[in-house]
Amino acid sequence: MTVTWLVTAFKFVFFILTYIILMNLLIAMMADTFSSVASNAEAEYQMQFARIVKEQVETTVLCVPLNVPEYIINWVAGDRGRGPDSSRSGNALQWGTPLCPL
Repeated sequence: MTVTWLVTAFKFVFFILTYIILMNLLIAMMADTFSSVASNAEAEYQMQFARIVKEQVETTVLCVPLNVPEYIINWVAGDRGRGPDSSRSGNALQWGTPLCPL
């Protein structure tokens, strides 16, 4: 009977200590992950903002069936044959700029 009680006590202490150690390990891992995410938050925000700006620059002004004249105007205005390193960023029509840049 004494051995059974002793085994039960050791199991209880072992499980409690194991639980405490594993919880501390989990908390430490979560804190490390949070700190690495927090340190990259500004760079991630700037990258997402740049993607949104790039998408807005490259989209057309008009919806899909009506954007054919816009592509024709851009082609006539001089965007044809130039690569992405042209003076105008994107290929969307920029209202308010002259259609035939010098």
